[in-house]
Amino acid sequence: MDATVAGKAERTAIALNPAKRIAVVLGEQALHTHFGTPDEHGDQLNHLLACMRLPFVSVGVIPAGIQRYAVATIGFWIFDDNAVALETPTAAIKVTRPQEIARYAAMFDLLQNEAVYGNDARQLIAKVLASL
Repeated sequence: MDATVAGKAERTAIALNPAKRIAVVLGEQALHTHFGTPDEHGDQLNHLLACMRLPFVSVGVIPAGIQRYAVATIGFWIFDDNAVALETPTAAIKVTRPQEIARYAAMFDLLQNEAVYGNDARQLIAKVLASL
């Protein structure tokens, strides 16, 4: 267990490096997905709220009831303009072709346009926290 905690701390330090810009878009449904106890779920949501206060982190939430024009069928991560990573139940995929990276970047732009940010996003998260 100590190795797991140490590994998580190391990954967090790398991910929350202020030299990088982090932009996240997630569907409101993800806020309602519980992994662990209600207290653990609340801790995760509070951590998300804390990360949103960092100047190099942008978190957008796509409200559940809106008209959607873009849907990501699987989560993906864009690393600068060099690679896109995806994980399926059976494989980790790394995309490096510029034309494919551009398609993911275009999809991310569409998803960002559907999301709410700032106080509107915090209110959606707070509503879920209040329901725990």
